[in-house]
Amino acid sequence: MNNEQAEPPIAPPADVTLPTRLSHTIFQLLLIVTVGYAVLQIVTGTGYVLQQDGLEVDAGLFAEGARIQLNGGLIYRDLYDNKPPGIFFSLMPFVAAFGNTTLAINLATVFINGAFGLSIAVLAYLITRSHWSGLAAGLIALLYSVTSIKPETTILMSTFSVAAISCAVVARGRPLWLLLSGLIYMAGFFTKQPVVLELPVLVLFAALYTPRKQRLSAFVALIAGMLLTTDLLLSWVIANGILGDFWRNVYTAAQRYVFTSSGAWHFSSDAAGVFEHNMLRDTLPRFFPLLLFGLLAAIGLWRANHNRKVLLVTLVWAASSLSAAMMGISMKFLYYMQVVPALALLVALSIPQFRRARLPVQIAFTGLALLAVIRYSDRFIFPVPDNWPGWTPYHSEVVTFIEENSQPDECLWTWGYINSLNYWAARNSCASAPYEGPLMVGSLFSTESNRIQYMQEMIDRDPALLIDERAWGYFPELQKYADRYRGAIVFQTDRYTIYNVDRSSWHALETPANFGGEVALIGYDIFGAPAEVCPGDRLELALTWQQLSRPTHEYQVFVQVLTPDEQAKIAGYDGVPVRRRPTYTWVNTGEVILGEPFELALPEHAEAGTYPLVVGLYEVETAQILPVVDAQTRTTGNYARLQDIRIADDC
Repeated sequence: MNNEQAEPPIAPPADVTLPTRLSHTIFQLLLIVTVGYAVLQIVTGTGYVLQQDGLEVDAGLFAEGARIQLNGGLIYRDLYDNKPPGIFFSLMPFVAAFGNTTLAINLATVFINGAFGLSIAVLAYLITRSHWSGLAAGLIALLYSVTSIKPETTILMSTFSVAAISCAVVARGRPLWLLLSGLIYMAGFFTKQPVVLELPVLVLFAALYTPRKQRLSAFVALIAGMLLTTDLLLSWVIANGILGDFWRNVYTAAQRYVFTSSGAWHFSSDAAGVFEHNMLRDTLPRFFPLLLFGLLAAIGLWRANHNRKVLLVTLVWAASSLSAAMMGISMKFLYYMQVVPALALLVALSIPQFRRARLPVQIAFTGLALLAVIRYSDRFIFPVPDNWPGWTPYHSEVVTFIEENSQPDECLWTWGYINSLNYWAARNSCASAPYEGPLMVGSLFSTESNRIQYMQEMIDRDPALLIDERAWGYFPELQKYADRYRGAIVFQTDRYTIYNVDRSSWHALETPANFGGEVALIGYDIFGAPAEVCPGDRLELALTWQQLSRPTHEYQVFVQVLTPDEQAKIAGYDGVPVRRRPTYTWVNTGEVILGEPFELALPEHAEAGTYPLVVGLYEVETAQILPVVDAQTRTTGNYARLQDIRIADDC
């Protein structure tokens, strides 16, 4: 298909009347002001991005993922997230070039926004062969993209989608181009999944610009490119041993993000409220000018009988991208950036017809465009900052303190929305889930498994520092755990509090004690215990449990100091393993559950010697002891031996 069109000259014929010349001058001035104002706002918005000196929550997470990857770590294993890897891979070159700085992420944001505008400009030119169409489409895309001050997955995903369509248009049936098209499209899919609804659009554009006899081979080449990208990603995932983590954190989390456990659309229970707040108040006002011009362009192109096949495919694109943008939990503005390329292309398709229109029509529509740009920019583009761009890397006093008081191979206890601290200080979190947000929202993600994983990872590693921004009110177990080892405050700002952490009391069992295949004792604390104790001393202990399966009974715990021959006890404690949480309420397999501290009083007349410290469980109703079993469920005893207590003879 040949879509090349001759562009009419801008200047009016020499013999036009004076009113016509005046009208044409007005049109040119309006056009210059509209384009100039749009460019000014794009430059202003870009400057605002460059002078940012902090990282918003998602940006901090993306930056940390890129840093971890560059340092030999792995996302999904060392950093929890439900995003596919495209955004992390895209940021890695910037972090590699500019270090763990805000500048690296700001430049990545500008690059992604610019690539978004350039891609739609190129596609518009390829289809219309009009430089003005390419300019209009590119300016529209950039004007919308610069409202994002962080690397936005929707924008990056759409950039890949548009680039894939451009390759399909250029291909004209050539297999290598279509192979590249499929490869790029899947790069978009592995950046954000909603682009899957745009696959029919890619196929339609490929078919539209491929000779009929070559369409089958073109389709095969397109599929081959998609499979190639998929194979490359799967090879990377499998080779690094993170297939299970990738599947759980990306596929299952994304599925839960879109659908409820009953299979209903995720926010269907409050669709009216979401629509009113997010769509009517926020998204629709921003998109109204583009929607209006897109609709007028579609009507005009249809009435002019101009390239209706391309028009219809573009309308399908607009509908599919709109549907994809509505898949997530809410109708947020940035989700609808996916619709911008199709609407911008609709406007671009009408530009050649617009340039042939009568001057009054050109003046009217250019004036409306100017009003739209001014209205849009006044509401959503920020003023030029005093100092931009922000070239100074972020290096605040809190980051400096972390760097000076920890080693690169040490980890931190960090939570709240402060993952950016890990990025700037080049320190890993002791847990793979470094922030709260959606992670702990039960309607979005599997909070039980996340909490279980978080606690297990926290227990396994000793932190250099504890950095607190807010309490873990939504996860009391973690708050209890942090409070158990929280030391003195060593640094404090109006936002952050940094504590020393002392886990010298902790003793992890090399082999957890398995009680009946239901409950495991994974470790214990003895607080302030010297190497030797004296008769009459009191030992303060706390036990840490893990559920193996749902307990069949309510159990009590006994902790005893036995005689050296283990035939009698000299001190003991009986009670519930965890107050306010009887064992019959333990329902989450794998969950770590903290027992409260308790005391054991050694007798005043105890003789010097070595005494075993043991722990066991028994049923509340029958007093039957729950046996300790091995991996083959064979009984190995009635209690677990923790350690020996040495009572001195020179007290």
